[in-house]
Amino acid sequence: MVDVGSVRSSGMATGHSAGRTVVVGAGQLGPIERDHPREAVVERLLALLREGSERGCDLVVFPELALTTFFPRWFEEDVASFDHFYESAMPGPATLPLFDEAKRLGIGFCLGYAELTDPDSSGDRHRYNTQILVERDGAIVRVDPTGPLIVRVGASDLAVEAAVAGTGIVHLFEDWLRPRLDGGALEPVLEPWWQDFPGPFLYYPGRRHLPAPLRAFVDFVGAQASRARTAG
Repeated sequence: MVDVGSVRSSGMATGHSAGRTVVVGAGQLGPIERDHPREAVVERLLALLREGSERGCDLVVFPELALTTFFPRWFEEDVASFDHFYESAMPGPATLPLFDEAKRLGIGFCLGYAELTDPDSSGDRHRYNTQILVERDGAIVRVDPTGPLIVRVGASDLAVEAAVAGTGIVHLFEDWLRPRLDGGALEPVLEPWWQDFPGPFLYYPGRRHLPAPLRAFVDFVGAQASRARTAG
């Protein structure tokens, strides 16, 4: 099912503003099971794309990990055992019909999927939860980040130090940045658009006798939370 809505977009050119309406459809996928083949899922996406076109959509937006079951629900020590859920090429043989149909219909789409990169200079392959925007001609819209330094997720300390050095903008949890903000080393930007985060939650068995390491961790987290509430 495609839910349809519209948004207004505006632009500036030669001193005057122009606006247009973009009709966006939300492609609502049903459950995808672990053994569903990629080709069958793409057929469902094609049906939604065609429905969106029939309903006058300029763009159909598909959800996160739209090509597979939501495999992050399962814990696996060897992450490579899940590589069959990832796409190493986009489009690939199974997904190319989606691009061809979008071009034929003259409609754009946004697709979320699991991406597996080619080996880098160190021979490592990286895995991403990727979202792409595809134009009406079937071409992927690419915006490649440029600059003297690009920091991956997990290198938060390096990202903060790079921002302090004036390299660029850092996007992290406010608590992590607060000492630098309060000290004046960093300056907040776009504060009205900051998102609220209720904080992490700790779940553990409710047995009376917890293992000592877990008991110590629970007490530590509780003390940290208590101090944060008192400071706030």
